[in-house]
Amino acid sequence: MQSKKKEIDENRMEINELEMKIKDLINEKKDIDEKAIDNLKNERSSLTWEINREKESISDLKNEINDLKNLEKMSICPKCKRPLDREHTEILIKEDLNKIEEKNAKIMGLNENLNKIDLKIKGMEEIAQKNKSIENEILRLSAKKSTLEKMVYPENEILEKIHQMQMEIENLELKIQNLNFEEEKFNKISADLRKLKKFHEDYLKIENEIKIEDELKNEVLDYNKKLLDINKKVIEYEKMLNTINFDDEKYRSIKDEYEEKRLKLNTISVNIESLKRETAEKEDEIKRKEQELESLLFEEKRIKNFSMFINWLDGTFIPEINAIISGMINALRIEFESELSEWFQIMLPGTEFDVGIDNNFSPIIRYDDYEFDLSALSGGESNALAFSYRLAMNSMVKKFKLMDTNFILLDEPTDGFSEKQIMRMGEVFSNLNVDQILIVTHENALENFADNRIKIFKEDGISKI
Repeated sequence: MQSKKKEIDENRMEINELEMKIKDLINEKKDIDEKAIDNLKNERSSLTWEINREKESISDLKNEINDLKNLEKMSICPKCKRPLDREHTEILIKEDLNKIEEKNAKIMGLNENLNKIDLKIKGMEEIAQKNKSIENEILRLSAKKSTLEKMVYPENEILEKIHQMQMEIENLELKIQNLNFEEEKFNKISADLRKLKKFHEDYLKIENEIKIEDELKNEVLDYNKKLLDINKKVIEYEKMLNTINFDDEKYRSIKDEYEEKRLKLNTISVNIESLKRETAEKEDEIKRKEQELESLLFEEKRIKNFSMFINWLDGTFIPEINAIISGMINALRIEFESELSEWFQIMLPGTEFDVGIDNNFSPIIRYDDYEFDLSALSGGESNALAFSYRLAMNSMVKKFKLMDTNFILLDEPTDGFSEKQIMRMGEVFSNLNVDQILIVTHENALENFADNRIKIFKEDGISKI
């Protein structure tokens, strides 16, 4: 109980230390505005979007420069409808290059702002992470403090238990004194008992030695009788040996012959053992060969079956599959060609050209059953054909339910269209049969077909709605 009291005091000291640590951690936390972080992230997303938009604009300007370089042989500029010469082309290219330089400078400025925002966000997130670590540590210390508080008992109860223990200890000490007195008596009796046991063991030992001595005497008498009998037999054997004519040379000859035959017998035994081992090895080898032969026969059967399967695939299955695929592709091509023709007629009503699809699903142009190269079409006709091709693909996807096309995004769909073609776009939008169409365009005439309009313009280099 004294140890328990000491443990309680130590726990109370540790509780005080934990309270101080918790206060220090609470003071260490820094306030952070989560809304400010969200605003910075939104600002970063806006900057990223504007940088990507500027990069796309630079890409468009580079494409425009390439187009201008490729249009030197034309007489009219498709952009401003002015006569096109080398000097005019260089002026347009220079204007685009200046725009690219301005946009690159703007992108550099935006990237600098983006880096600054990233540093701010990183700093705030580090503070937030540190606050989170502090909160977790506070929770851990609070839990430890709560556990220690539960372990602390009231001090008076501890002291009362200590007093009771001391009374019990005094009673036990009296009992121990009585037991010590009894133990002395027990030790004296035990010593006397050990002496008696030793006397008894010595008596048994002497008695056993007497018995052994008597047995040895009897054995000596027996051995003396046997020795007398043996001496008598030796005398008889000597007499018999003297009466026998022993030929030492004949004995040696027979012994040598015996040794020679014994060596031959040993050699024959060794040869027999060797032949047995060779026979066992041959039998094992025959078993292995039989297993290999069985495995090869199985493999040959499997290869024959596989060869028959391959021949069936090459000769029957694959040609049938190819025929089915060819038929499906041909039906799909006919369906696609029909869709393309319908959209082309909507885009260019009354046109003399017929459109079709070759085996590679590339568009072809016919006039009176003669095929023409696509380069024979004008710019507006080429754009109408390309737009019709995309619309036909959309119709096929929707018809075969490959994906949900209830929303369509059109980016500059009327680029290069004539006024008549632009006016036909209303019918195109109606025939698309979708829930919503989002159009990105510079063509003001398309506003007449829109339910909602969002106009974006620039003011001091900043895009506004």
